[in-house]
Amino acid sequence: MRTTACLLLFACSPTSTETGDRDPAAGPSPLIWPDASESLCDNPASIVQIAATLPTGAEPGAHDVVVAMMHGRHGDPTNGGHPHWIWRFEDQTMSDTEPTFLEVDMCRGNAIMWSEENCEYNLIVMVDENQNNGLSSNNLARPDEGEYAAVQVFNQSCHHDGAYQFELTLDCVDGADCILFNGESGCACADPECPSESGICWI
Repeated sequence: MRTTACLLLFACSPTSTETGDRDPAAGPSPLIWPDASESLCDNPASIVQIAATLPTGAEPGAHDVVVAMMHGRHGDPTNGGHPHWIWRFEDQTMSDTEPTFLEVDMCRGNAIMWSEENCEYNLIVMVDENQNNGLSSNNLARPDEGEYAAVQVFNQSCHHDGAYQFELTLDCVDGADCILFNGESGCACADPECPSESGICWI
């Protein structure tokens, strides 16, 4: 029988990439992802890599970026769910053309929680202009109006081949409305199983 628990984990290892000269007439350069870090639970699928850009026309500059993995079937819908963990990447150079690469590891912390036993994650990526987001804040990963944000809903399976990679444009500036979701309760456990240390699904 699976037990219900909500434990938090953490990791933070921002990475970077370099691109060489290229003929602009050839169109946009293909995205070259940096090598993923080693998974703490020896499964590359625990790694989530993000290539984040600002919306077209946004002024380039250095920003604090918050990345949150939220359990979408558990917690407060106005916060995007229940926090698995929230990471902060300070002074990230961001623009509307060159992606900023970020990386987190779901397995770093006290519990390993794959989607087979914990359903989907809401991956929230946002610019925090006033340092009022994070695990110690009631705002968690809820952006203020005017702060750039994006959400990627995904299932993180232990059977996935390699790291998860998402290209996200932080083009929502509507505050809490950027991350609000329906808050559906309960979901079925999936097969084949994963070695989760905790589960919130219903058998």
